[in-house]
Amino acid sequence: VQHDISTSEAGRRLAPALAELGERTGLQLHAQHGALVNMWWGPPCHTEPLHMDCCDGTLLQLRGRKRVVLFPARCWAGLRPFPVEAERQLWAFSRVSRAELAGEGGGAGLAAVVAQKMEVVLDEGEALYIPACCAHEISGERERAKGVLSDHVLSVNRFWATDAARVTPHLPDDARAEFLKSLTAKAGASASARAAEVDARTEGIWELMRSLGPTKEGAEGR
Repeated sequence: VQHDISTSEAGRRLAPALAELGERTGLQLHAQHGALVNMWWGPPCHTEPLHMDCCDGTLLQLRGRKRVVLFPARCWAGLRPFPVEAERQLWAFSRVSRAELAGEGGGAGLAAVVAQKMEVVLDEGEALYIPACCAHEISGERERAKGVLSDHVLSVNRFWATDAARVTPHLPDDARAEFLKSLTAKAGASASARAAEVDARTEGIWELMRSLGPTKEGAEGR
């Protein structure tokens, strides 16, 4: 289960820790996602397929353990991402199977890319920084500690502001075009929202002036 819990009691309790993380690392809030507290909850052994995000992220482990397979950003194009026109799958996900990720098949080209992976086990109370475009597969471990089975696995993540110039060099041509198009659309939406906010504020000022009635000068002029 994935859900933004920033407006819940749990989200409010976690927010200070995430804010402190941003302050200590110099990470800034993402313009679109803002103070996101994105919860990931599921059973042990669940796996989130290999994918990448176009912004920096931090993953905080709250319950159980997670194993993260991580690739440098330069590997993304070689991990066979889905094309933009693919049906029912996002271009930020990889077509590499779990068997291929384990080194079984896929050809010499893919094997050379897979050889660059690293694996990290995230224990309770630990945090992991995942840079933009670094592909990652995340799995819940069966045990939360040696000999102690996990009843569920819980973590939260937050996305952070990321310069588009760090993202575009690692994207295939079709994904790069789609990414830049989305930035343009977001910029247009933000401009429209700001214009609407200004209009609303201006109308509010006029309403306030009307409620106050005519000024002394205005009254004398009549």
